[in-house]
Amino acid sequence: MSVCGECSSLGEVKGDLSERKQRLERVEDRVSKNSSPVAAATWSGSERMLKKDYGREVKKARENKNLTMEELSKKISVKKSVIRRIENEDLKPDGKISEKLERELDIELYDENEENSFESGGQNENLTIGDVTEVK
Repeated sequence: MSVCGECSSLGEVKGDLSERKQRLERVEDRVSKNSSPVAAATWSGSERMLKKDYGREVKKARENKNLTMEELSKKISVKKSVIRRIENEDLKPDGKISEKLERELDIELYDENEENSFESGGQNENLTIGDVTEVK
């Protein structure tokens, strides 16, 4: 940070700025090397969005197949508590679990509706995170 001479006497130097930049670059390199296609899709704008009522859909499909939470958990190799948390929408399933649920229950947990996709359209480029997130 650059400050005037008068203000510089009020603080102290916490470290060499070039050292911080180098650490930040190393972290950014690791993140970009370890990024999955799903993470890349998030930034490219082509992300599939988890349906708003995913938990209810999982529970309904499980009950329609006459499966208990325990039976479903064994079929897709997860703990019963994971199924319960997903059905209560306390946990959003990751890619692998959602694929297993979709396959086992013959459902779609993701959609690509326009209402879920984000495009600014140039109308308001000063959006905040509150403008594009949903609070439970």
